[in-house]
Amino acid sequence: MNKRRRKLWDNHKIIGTVHKSDRTRLQVELVAKDGVKIINIREWYLKKSDNEWKPNGLAGFAIPILAPINGIPTAAATELIKMMLETINQSKDFAIHDPEHEIWTGGDTGD
Repeated sequence: MNKRRRKLWDNHKIIGTVHKSDRTRLQVELVAKDGVKIINIREWYLKKSDNEWKPNGLAGFAIPILAPINGIPTAAATELIKMMLETINQSKDFAIHDPEHEIWTGGDTGD
């Protein structure tokens, strides 16, 4: 059975990788699609059987550098980077555990 080829990106450049663990990493790429430049961050894993890095399905996200919203270029990536830097700054005083701010999912809350 032949798989039909389809183009994923119009252009692609690997910027670098950041390891999450010995067997998992994030790969940061600059890509382009339909006239939009995008920061693409994907998770990769080290496959034991052949000791090669493989993409982890759809795990990751793509952020337009300038997103055309209502015809106006909006700096989505720049705003996200500012928020990430603020998150790092706030993490200095952020408790690892706080019962008042825990988040639970599913089941009975007991209320």
